[in-house]
Amino acid sequence: MADAQYMRDVAKRCDAISRNCFDLRAAELIRLLADELRGKAAEQPSIVRLPMLKGRALADQNVG
Repeated sequence: MADAQYMRDVAKRCDAISRNCFDLRAAELIRLLADELRGKAAEQPSIVRLPMLKGRALADQNVG
């Protein structure tokens, strides 16, 4: 499953494309796609990601 941040980034790119699209129907469909991606991203649970160094330090503490 795609990461929520990735879906938000793709939605931003879709918005930019739709603003520069002269075909109004295509622009509308691209905007709808962006809205759908933002909705899917909002549905995903947020995952707290530790910076790599902290994650390694925690893993090292549990070993041994």
